[in-house]
Amino acid sequence: MRGPLYTPSVTLLLLVLAILSTVAVLNTSRTTLVLTVPVDEVVNDVGVVKRWQLVPNATSPPQVIEGNIPTAFAQIDSRFRQFASGTGAFVAPDRMVEGDTARVVARLARAMDADDILKGLPPGVIRQWREARITPVMKARLSGVGFIIQNVSSEEQLIGGGKHTEWNWLVTPQQPGERELVMQITAVLSVGGFEKTRDVLVQTHHIHVSVSPRLWTQQFLDNYGGKAVAFVVGMAFLEGYRKMMRTLKRRRHRKRSRIVPP
Repeated sequence: MRGPLYTPSVTLLLLVLAILSTVAVLNTSRTTLVLTVPVDEVVNDVGVVKRWQLVPNATSPPQVIEGNIPTAFAQIDSRFRQFASGTGAFVAPDRMVEGDTARVVARLARAMDADDILKGLPPGVIRQWREARITPVMKARLSGVGFIIQNVSSEEQLIGGGKHTEWNWLVTPQQPGERELVMQITAVLSVGGFEKTRDVLVQTHHIHVSVSPRLWTQQFLDNYGGKAVAFVVGMAFLEGYRKMMRTLKRRRHRKRSRIVPP
């Protein structure tokens, strides 16, 4: 009779190989997980921020990066002192028809570049204001419920160069009634090597949107087109039937009125 297929030594060797394979898989999985570990940070009682940055597959301890909070505030204050003063302008219609498209424009310029800031604006209500917080890079955004708003210019633009900076939007109202557009002007600052933003103006513009006769007719036909056609055909048939009956009645009356010779 044959002996057992696996001897104790072979079984031990297979067990060692299985353990080594498992360790290799765990090391690979651990390397993959370390890639997704975020940077941790702690603030101590003297206002120092410590960040531990974990480097994948690194044999040395995590790198510690320290930053001083008062220094960060000093940098922010320094950036704000570098703001320039200037002028802003915003133009948009105060009355629109549902489905029609209008151009909305916002402009910003430093005081030295604001001579032609009101030239060439589209029709509408013009709002002009003094802006004391203009940075070299600014953002402008337009939003509103019940509108389709298409941005036809870059949201983030440079300020300066001897001319005003302009933002353009194509606005199409989709719902009638009293509506609002909200314009948001944002300053872009560089703090600690990172770009940060701060809103310097949020302005609301009211627009009365009236019902479009064309869209109302189209919507009526879409909703009741079949019934309307049936009604028109039915009325035409009824009117034709009445005319035919009146004609027959006149003919009968003529026959009765005719004199028969003796």
